[in-house]
Amino acid sequence: MLFHEIYGKYYQTVAKILNTALERGTVSRREILDIVSGSAFSESSMYIPHALGSSWFLLQADGS
Repeated sequence: MLFHEIYGKYYQTVAKILNTALERGTVSRREILDIVSGSAFSESSMYIPHALGSSWFLLQADGS
């Protein structure tokens, strides 16, 4: 159960970021940080924004 609760937050946070990018066509770095700080654990702001483009290849550099 703990695994699901921890990783569930990460998945929900990434989903919010990707949905924002899909709805608007892009998402800014500031919006990403705001979503992460409001939805995930504090250390997530060090990992998720960078990983979206470089490790996971989910966003391009311009936020699209």
